[in-house]
Amino acid sequence: MTKAAMSVLDRQGHIHDMLSFRMIITSIMPFILMGNLNATTIMMTEKMAAQICG
Repeated sequence: MTKAAMSVLDRQGHIHDMLSFRMIITSIMPFILMGNLNATTIMMTEKMAAQICG
C-alpha cells in the first residue's frame, strides 16, 4: 500500500516512520457515517486489537 499525501496511519494502525507505535483513532475513516459512530469506533478498535494480538 502506498502512503497518501496527508495520511498519518497505515492500514495496520502504525504511524508512518514509527513502526513500533500504533494508534486507533476514528479520524482515519475517510468519511463520517450517517449512523452510530460509537459502534463503528468499537468495531475498529476490536479489529485493530485482534491484529495486534495475533
